[in-house]
Amino acid sequence: STLWKFIVFDIDYGFDYERTINGFDETETMFEWIRKRSVKKEFGNFFTAIIENPKFKQKFLHRSAILFNRFFNSENVEKAVDKTVSQLDPDEMDRDLSRFHRTLTFYKDGETMKTWAKQRDIDIWEEYKKEFDLPKEITLSFNSIGHGKILIEGRSVPGNYTGKFFGDVDMILTAEPDEGFIFDKWEDGSRENPRTISPTDKAAYTATFR
Repeated sequence: STLWKFIVFDIDYGFDYERTINGFDETETMFEWIRKRSVKKEFGNFFTAIIENPKFKQKFLHRSAILFNRFFNSENVEKAVDKTVSQLDPDEMDRDLSRFHRTLTFYKDGETMKTWAKQRDIDIWEEYKKEFDLPKEITLSFNSIGHGKILIEGRSVPGNYTGKFFGDVDMILTAEPDEGFIFDKWEDGSRENPRTISPTDKAAYTATFR
């Protein structure tokens, strides 16, 4: 997923900073920019081609959802902002502003970044749904009993995990036992592993290990 990090999370452009890229318009989605204006056209062409692969698209969507749920979200942005603000002396901010004049308004408390991040949580899901014509979001739960974990499209999640995902997209689950243990069964009695599911809202999946 790190190779695709720029698509969903980039420090400068993720916070609407568009001055260093000619033609970048903050009203465009990242997908639109990649296709039309990316500096290296090869990347835009490559992404446009590879996303047509159903298996890659499925993995891309579900792994993106996990990243949004666990890492790239306003809760983590707020924590980072609060930590940074707590380490900065207000007087040093004033000295910096006096020495390096800015034409843009500077807010010392970081609240504007927090407000923007909360809206971004909503916007990024909507951009994905628009890009891939996805009708809805669903909430899924995953649980592990015993010594092992569940992989969603090859990416591990905590033993008891509930998160939001894109609906109407099949998903591959793998039950991976810890060393010295074996996978027993899923909650419905199936021992298929890996298994492909067509998840519905509020569905729960449990892997048992022994």
